[in-house]
Amino acid sequence: MDEEDAPVTIDADEDGVVDAVTAQMSERTSFIVLDQITSATAMLFTAQRIAAEAHRRGIHILVDGAHAPAQLADPVGGLQSDWVGQQFP
Repeated sequence: MDEEDAPVTIDADEDGVVDAVTAQMSERTSFIVLDQITSATAMLFTAQRIAAEAHRRGIHILVDGAHAPAQLADPVGGLQSDWVGQQFP
């Protein structure tokens, strides 16, 4: 099993995040784990756009949304991932 991280800079905008993650997708990619909000920097990743592109390419995606319930009014709203991991207080 191969693993790759998508290098996302702290100053990346929405398009930069999507571009960094989708650049790592290839014909060998079958599964992606994506933080909805990163724990170290609290960056919000555009999970909806990334999940849509993953599905377009036939890639399954798990969105780790453990930090989202306390930060987003509608953490899952419109998210089309295969799985969403959340922790509720």
